[in-house]
Amino acid sequence: MDLFGNKEEDKERRKPSEKQMKSKDGKMAGYQHPKVFVDLLKSMKFYYTKHPHLPKLVRVTLGEDVLRGMSHCLQLIVILNYYKKVEGKRERLSLYLLELQGRIEVIKGLLLILWEMKFISSGFYAEMFRQMEEVSKQVSGWGRWLLEEKGID
Repeated sequence: MDLFGNKEEDKERRKPSEKQMKSKDGKMAGYQHPKVFVDLLKSMKFYYTKHPHLPKLVRVTLGEDVLRGMSHCLQLIVILNYYKKVEGKRERLSLYLLELQGRIEVIKGLLLILWEMKFISSGFYAEMFRQMEEVSKQVSGWGRWLLEEKGID
């Protein structure tokens, strides 16, 4: 079983076959998440290693808020990635982008609280902060792209 309670045989059964993944030209045809999604998912997995070791009261309050915030950010990234391809939805991009940037800042604030209250180590906090800063930079890059390429503000 993995961290999320999935059995190994379930994972194998859910994977698409090579034939399903290949397009007509022989190249892999699966959906690819943007780098910001992958980086945030890595940060979430890194945080999750510490989460079960937090005291229960902290784990079910601040700790759950961090996980919930990261999960919501992943959802927003998928929505943004989809909307940038759809003509009629482009005006919503800036609203979702602002929400994503705000949620990332909230996560960094929650991590700061956990560190200030000595529930996470300085090294763990520094690494989480570095990872979240990288995600924040990538999201800011999306914002610049929207302004320059699409003329959306």
